[in-house]
Amino acid sequence: MRAAEAAVARELAKGKTLRDIARIRSVATDTVRGQLRLIFEKSGVHRQVDLVRLLSGSRTGSSLKVRLENLPMFGKQTES
Repeated sequence: MRAAEAAVARELAKGKTLRDIARIRSVATDTVRGQLRLIFEKSGVHRQVDLVRLLSGSRTGSSLKVRLENLPMFGKQTES
């Protein structure tokens, strides 16, 4: 996963909106939306709420405990 995508995921996990993230990163909201789509593809989730749950380690019917740095998609990052 690219560094920019990982940064977007981290901010989402902190509760930021796409608009907030775009402002923080000085990019267009559509750019953040595109990065979010790539994150969905790489993580296998289809909704923003599911991604946040995955990143936060929330349990939703299973004993899933995941931390951002332990997810393979966030392991090795490349420059955006």
